[in-house]
Amino acid sequence: GPKIVPVSGVVLVDGKPLPRGTVQVAPAGFRPAVGKVGPDGRFTLTTLKDGDGCVVGTHPAAVVAVEALGPGAQRW
Repeated sequence: GPKIVPVSGVVLVDGKPLPRGTVQVAPAGFRPAVGKVGPDGRFTLTTLKDGDGCVVGTHPAAVVAVEALGPGAQRW
């Protein structure tokens, strides 16, 4: 299969760590890599087994986060 390398980092918004969310990287033709963002903004990507990383290459990526605005209201 394709080569998978370790990938980790920090997500910042306006210079401050994103307190929670998900980082997703989508290689064409292979399973996506996903990492949960911790309270300090840090994440580690997983493709096949915990913390193994992502397929080598240039791929589309997204950071998904939700902010609670009140009961029954949230902002993506």
